Amino acid sequence: MPPVKQDPFLVAVNHHRSCNLTAAAQGYRAILTKQPNHAGALHYLGLVSLQMNNPQEALNLIQKATTVSPQDGEIRYNLGNVLNQLGRPAEAVEAFRHACRLQPTPSSYYNLANTLVRLGRLVEALETYSGLLQRWPQEKNARRNLALTQLESGQPQQAWTTLQPLLQQLPVHGEVHTLAARILQVLGQFGPAITHCQQAIQLGEKPVAALRQLATLQLNMGLVPEALTTCRRSMALAPDSDSGRMLLNTLLYHPGLTPEQHWQEHQNFNQLFGSPQQNQTVGFTLRQDKITIGILSADLRQHVIARNLLPLLEHYDRQRFAIHCFAEVATMDEISHKIASLVDGWHSTSGLSDAQVAQLIRQQGVAILLVTAGRFDRNRPTVATWRAAPLQISWHDPATSGISTMDGLLADRHLVPRTGSEKFAERILRLPGFFLHHPLSEAPPVNPLPMLSQGYPTFISCNNPAKLNDQLLTLWAKLLARIPDSRLILKYRHWFGEPLLRERIFTLFRQQGVDVERLSLITGDLSLHNHLTIYQQADLALDPFPFCGSTTTFEALWMGVPVVTLPGETMVSRWSAAMLWQLGLGEWVAGSEEEYLMICEKAVANPEGLQHLRVSLTERLAQSSLCDGKRWSRHWQRLLGFLHGALANTIKR
Repeated sequence: MPPVKQDPFLVAVNHHRSCNLTAAAQGYRAILTKQPNHAGALHYLGLVSLQMNNPQEALNLIQKATTVSPQDGEIRYNLGNVLNQLGRPAEAVEAFRHACRLQPTPSSYYNLANTLVRLGRLVEALETYSGLLQRWPQEKNARRNLALTQLESGQPQQAWTTLQPLLQQLPVHGEVHTLAARILQVLGQFGPAITHCQQAIQLGEKPVAALRQLATLQLNMGLVPEALTTCRRSMALAPDSDSGRMLLNTLLYHPGLTPEQHWQEHQNFNQLFGSPQQNQTVGFTLRQDKITIGILSADLRQHVIARNLLPLLEHYDRQRFAIHCFAEVATMDEISHKIASLVDGWHSTSGLSDAQVAQLIRQQGVAILLVTAGRFDRNRPTVATWRAAPLQISWHDPATSGISTMDGLLADRHLVPRTGSEKFAERILRLPGFFLHHPLSEAPPVNPLPMLSQGYPTFISCNNPAKLNDQLLTLWAKLLARIPDSRLILKYRHWFGEPLLRERIFTLFRQQGVDVERLSLITGDLSLHNHLTIYQQADLALDPFPFCGSTTTFEALWMGVPVVTLPGETMVSRWSAAMLWQLGLGEWVAGSEEEYLMICEKAVANPEGLQHLRVSLTERLAQSSLCDGKRWSRHWQRLLGFLHGALANTIKR
């Protein structure tokens, strides 16, 4: 009896299932030699090509399969996967949508939603995740991602509600605990958030994410040494740039580190993540008609950096400069749209690798790339390692990036004095002044000095509790002890409602003999107008160290409340002092902790002098260079023009 002839396609499929990719590819190609329009062979050969790291060939084959079999949902689904791998997520969305219509499966919905998130189209992603859960309510990954997307869309309470079924199903996975911690942090429940982090770490499932979240929580409560220890644990498990950036960020809050120790940590970061990834001889072609500037930032949204950028972008010379924003922004808000309307190009970097972002920047012909606040949030300083532009400058990062391919750092003579001991990997580019802010049109009127009617002075700080280290709080407690009737207001979002944070603060004040009834810890997220109204209760603002205020200093001064600051040797400690020096208010800058206390005592002993200053500060600030967007923009453009001219001499047009 003759042997049964096997179907060549099934033979190739069996090889494929057995991971014998070479034999599978040979089988599919043999079929296509005889039947060029065999949809199955085209489709599966495309999948083999993808597995063999040839995504472009995979795309060509699977696209042809869709023309042969246009109603096959599985082919459309895999077309979306290939497009995603090739960095073409917008086209992948259409392929996944087609797959959902033709052959709806949890995977097609899930990949569609994930790709929409990657593109920052969160509203559509929320709709897709919700639709998936309506059809397949037991899909845990979809529920987790829906909660995560709700959180990133500014809906933490809805995210918490969505996550509840996963928290009630035992066992709870580590990544669910970590997400719970993230949500609870936003809701201001730090204690329970820490508990979830600890549970995730104990489970040992993806502990790095839990460790990072724990470090964030510890830092937000001012537990800087503990946060540093947790950062180092994260780095030991997964030495990636995100863990490294978190470590560099946390270092800025530690009051006991020397400039040399900071420098060594940044050198370590550079050795791990800052070495050039792109051949430095990569060719660049500069536009001859305009100077093309790129701004790479995750903060082009309702954020202090975006608010500082607005006056500049409103006044730049559009005949001379072309500005492109490369935005790591999940959801555009009012400020995002405003910025996008002011610049020549807005490009989303969500979901792109560093190499892809660098390629996108090069495609726009960027000559000078400004990388903002590299160590904070979702900013991406390591894009600079791919030499995205011929000149790369760090901006709004209060220390060196440490990265060898970062060419310059913007500052001024107060932030980085020429004789300072702090070290930088970049060349320092000093402007006449650094800080810039719009006038606060939403501010309430400045009221009379409260102590004139109350009979006692009230101090205030509206800084992030991460800046309130034990050394600083002890100094403030000593201040209240030396001025027996004085009061202190602390306010930052709703964070001071956290019992663990409150008790830490109360303990330090009790140790100095201060009745905690003299402390007012205000909670609640307020509008800007209502937030500024709190300053009407205060006579004098206290600046933290070593990570001083900047926006908080500006707001206090605008409300007529002078600020006492103690700058150190590092840039991160000198922002408030730089503002005060520019305003001619150097008498509020202390040289030691004792002088800090003496300045406060002298000020409240002269309420008439404080009142006189209070009524003049707003106008003084409004008329200063700190609010002069046109002047700042002229200096900024002059510097960039000079740099571009020097650059043009070294690059072949």
